[in-house]
Amino acid sequence: MDIRFDQAGFTALELMVILSIVTMIMTQSMVSIRAIRFEARDNRRVADIRFYANAMEDFFTNHLRYPIIPVAQRDWVGKGGGYDHSLDGVFLQELKDEGAIISAPLDPLNRGVHCDPELNEYCYRYFYYSTDASWDQSGHQSEIETVAANCGGSFYILGISLLETERGKNGAFGNNFTCGGYNWDGQFHYLLGAFE
Repeated sequence: MDIRFDQAGFTALELMVILSIVTMIMTQSMVSIRAIRFEARDNRRVADIRFYANAMEDFFTNHLRYPIIPVAQRDWVGKGGGYDHSLDGVFLQELKDEGAIISAPLDPLNRGVHCDPELNEYCYRYFYYSTDASWDQSGHQSEIETVAANCGGSFYILGISLLETERGKNGAFGNNFTCGGYNWDGQFHYLLGAFE
């Protein structure tokens, strides 16, 4: 049997070129997969907020008000108003107690402490501005009541503190809820709201 070694294989340079091409393709694939994951989480966030906004409208139909933040979760006295976020485990508790939602909504990442977009904390936020917020413990009119009065009545805003894709980087979008020129762009990337 005659063994022949005259067939040429790949040279080291050819192997390096092939490996470089494969590496570039894999890197591009990884970037694309990462972008798809970001977009999927953002789509879920927007769908969640729209769903919970619809549940809030149903709640309003039954109670002629939007859900109130429990006293333990706000820093002032009075029967209305407050801020809440999905990091505390009891977000939109009144909707859950009413049976309007099954569980408290959570952002797909739901991480952080204070729900601060500047600290890359992913969460949902609910603000209820009521003209019945009363006075705070120091005897001053609360910020909640002041904003509600300046806007012409009680209202809520519900939103996403931080999106992972570029669509949230240019200020809040959603239903373009506005109130007396008040701007929530620094607090939300996506925002829905309505007056009572």
